[in-house]
Amino acid sequence: MFEHLLAVLSFCLFFSFPAKGVFQEMLSSIVFLGIFPLLVIQFVFKKSLREYGIAWMSEKWNFAILFFALFGSLGILYVACRVFSEIQNYRVPVGIAENFGFFIFYALIISVVSVLAYEVIFRGLIFRSWEKNFGYLAVMAQFFFFTLLLSATDGIRWQSFPILLSTLVSGGVRYYTKSLYFSFLFSWLFGIIGDVLIIYFFR
Repeated sequence: MFEHLLAVLSFCLFFSFPAKGVFQEMLSSIVFLGIFPLLVIQFVFKKSLREYGIAWMSEKWNFAILFFALFGSLGILYVACRVFSEIQNYRVPVGIAENFGFFIFYALIISVVSVLAYEVIFRGLIFRSWEKNFGYLAVMAQFFFFTLLLSATDGIRWQSFPILLSTLVSGGVRYYTKSLYFSFLFSWLFGIIGDVLIIYFFR
């Protein structure tokens, strides 16, 4: 239960911090959604970060899971864009299609920070809270809570399909690999390649 309270507290601190501009927003994400909850887990509650997926599980089949999850999801995204044209209006970050330098900055800095923050909260805290007692239902629980957050902050629409798909599948990757690193790699790669796919085929 404390994981849910810590997740709520982290978001309250994040949204209450008067960040202005992309760099302050990234710093706020790193501090309040990444570093803060991990420090509380380790030094206040005296729990191992390994319980929350902060461990590199290097079994070969983990890379196979990552590979099939990534390319399977990209295939689903491509088909969904073909069938439902509304998804093609997904908001690709401004500038990455016109400026290669900004695309590199976005892929290696902005995207990494935002994905890492959400991984810690949803595939770390919330996932672990449910996994302890309900096993695989943790995948659906973290998806449900992310959907609630998205609904409250940005709304649910057809253009939300890529991020919702990523959230659901990354939960599955987290469950089967037992590692937050692999779910992070999936979310990050899916976001970058998915943006490129939409720009190349549908813009």
